[in-house]
Amino acid sequence: MSFTRQLCILLTSLLALPCQAEDKPAIQSLDDLPEVSNEWVALDLRFLFYEKKYSTQNITFFHTMEPIYSTQFDHKLAAGSVELAAPIWAPATEHPFRHLYPDVYRRFATGHYDDCEFTGVQFELDDNPLTKEWNIVFEGELCTYGQNVLSKTPDTVQVHGWVVQRTEQGDYRILMENNDILFIKIQNTQYGYKSMETLVRVPYLHREAYQKEMALPFNERKQLTTPHCGRGLVHWEYQGSQYQPVRLRYAGGCSAHYQRSAESDDKFLRRMQTPTTQYLLDWLGKVTGRPMQMDEQGYLLPRN
Repeated sequence: MSFTRQLCILLTSLLALPCQAEDKPAIQSLDDLPEVSNEWVALDLRFLFYEKKYSTQNITFFHTMEPIYSTQFDHKLAAGSVELAAPIWAPATEHPFRHLYPDVYRRFATGHYDDCEFTGVQFELDDNPLTKEWNIVFEGELCTYGQNVLSKTPDTVQVHGWVVQRTEQGDYRILMENNDILFIKIQNTQYGYKSMETLVRVPYLHREAYQKEMALPFNERKQLTTPHCGRGLVHWEYQGSQYQPVRLRYAGGCSAHYQRSAESDDKFLRRMQTPTTQYLLDWLGKVTGRPMQMDEQGYLLPRN
């Protein structure tokens, strides 16, 4: 008998506390995930993981678009195993983002995520009460690369997540895949679906190049003309049968390790904005299947 089972029996006999079946996670299916009330105009989903067996959620409900009228709370969120994400890995699932994160699916195929902690919430994304949507996440790079990633590249440690939908017919499809904050808004609802915003980080997309840059001597790192750093906020709207990117805003994110001596903060920001924006445009081109450019307001257009 395992120690876990022994402890479970002891607690039951001494304290009259129920315990779960041996080695069974608290969350075993999507329908076990907590449901978020739909009485909001915007929803900010952020997940934090500590070590490997403790997770919290930080969900902000915006009752108006003014933060002063929002509601925030943090609390421990029950965890599930990799089986929680079974619809994501299933070949039959409609998944337009799979090719953007090949490392994630290669590691799953080799069993790398078997001991990872998965969790999430259920929320209402469309106007159809017969469908269900979930945001499922796991501890991304921390689970993939281990605790040493915290000291080597702390600004790249992110959760990895998906927005999963179960249709009226019981089929699954992936509506979004992201590696950071997911922000959902009622405004500009398209074809019955709320719009989304995701924060996309360049180091996550170019991890090997970023690690090589961070290993360079301090002075050499500052001389790089196109470092792999920065992040962008992408606005998505539902068009046709899936979400499409419609706007990109540069969101900074390049650390001072790249800032040159006597270079002002404004000049540093401008110097980093061009390569970061181009990396993100190239990545979004893989989403749409065609090269992308953006106008002065950040709206995305096909590149001629």
